[in-house]
Amino acid sequence: QSFFSCLSQSVEGFLDLFLSEASGKSKSSDLGSSFDEMSSINSGAAKKVPAGAISAVVLWCDSELSKFAAAFGGTRVLGNLALSPPTLGAGDSTRSGLGDKESIADLRRKLRDAEDTGEYSAAAKIRSKLAEMEQDGGSKNSRSKSGGKVANGKERENAIDVSAKCVDQAFQFATENLDSIGLPMTPRLAEYIRARLKGCEGEIALKLQEKWGHLTFDWNDEAGPDIDDAHMRED
Repeated sequence: QSFFSCLSQSVEGFLDLFLSEASGKSKSSDLGSSFDEMSSINSGAAKKVPAGAISAVVLWCDSELSKFAAAFGGTRVLGNLALSPPTLGAGDSTRSGLGDKESIADLRRKLRDAEDTGEYSAAAKIRSKLAEMEQDGGSKNSRSKSGGKVANGKERENAIDVSAKCVDQAFQFATENLDSIGLPMTPRLAEYIRARLKGCEGEIALKLQEKWGHLTFDWNDEAGPDIDDAHMRED
């Protein structure tokens, strides 16, 4: 909250320099009558501010929002949550399973060859090894399904719940402090934050749908903006 409050105060303080010069008096000389008209870019007095100054304010706020999103998505907030998939992802698990199946199939071929050629001693050893591999493979699958997946699923679900609450607060503070002075930049903040959600934006958007659906309506799209794209748009 303090970040967005300081940001809005800095913007108003900068614009007040132009408004004070245009009116020929300082802000302190007539604080009661001038504060309201100086408090918003949308006010009539703000028309006295050069367009270049307002453009500079918008660009500066954009860069500050980018920095905020970087910190927000880093170790200070989201970085401590289990938003990323488990270390052993679905692809790794599939490859490991395929490797076991190939080894078992290879042993079965060797077993048939040994039996066909009458090498019964070798066939017995292969049969014993084959039984061990099949038993190990079954126990690994049962452990991963009953233990790891359940634990990781609960941890990930909790992380998504906490992330949704954090994003909600960020949107709320940005709206209260920036929109109120005529800088509706919360959609830009949403774009920066989305790039930091590690592929969980669709699930987080569902939790924010009722309040912030106008900002997260496209978070369910499969292809979202990445962090590099978001930064390139600053130019």
